[in-house]
Amino acid sequence: MKVKEFREMKIKKIMKDRSYYNRYEIKEEADLKEISQKLRDNPFQMVVVTDDQNKVKGIVTAWDMADQIASGKKIEDLKVRDYMNRMIYSISENDSVDDAIHTMNSTKKNKIIVEDETGKFAGVIHKSSIRAKMDEVL
Repeated sequence: MKVKEFREMKIKKIMKDRSYYNRYEIKEEADLKEISQKLRDNPFQMVVVTDDQNKVKGIVTAWDMADQIASGKKIEDLKVRDYMNRMIYSISENDSVDDAIHTMNSTKKNKIIVEDETGKFAGVIHKSSIRAKMDEVL
């Protein structure tokens, strides 16, 4: 495979199966305990917040949680929707590797949300995943 062909490859060809990403998804009504369990062994260090139709509403990172705990707020009453980051960067699973790299570079993010053709959460793509696939196929 040539570099040009790799850069034109669709992101869904690099991603793991959709079921892999289910463990990184949480609903807006979740509490701090639920999200801490999801984040504990999460290599992405973020959880994707979705609504009942699996549309992405935001993300929560380990830093977001630490910030809430350090703020002195009564955290047992907080729900994910109270502190999730609504500013998300996403691409379509049908976008190219080149599109993903451009989005990551322009937003200064190492990972971005991937949505399917209907706008539902499909997964997360990380720069290291792209590098690993590139090493594998080139």
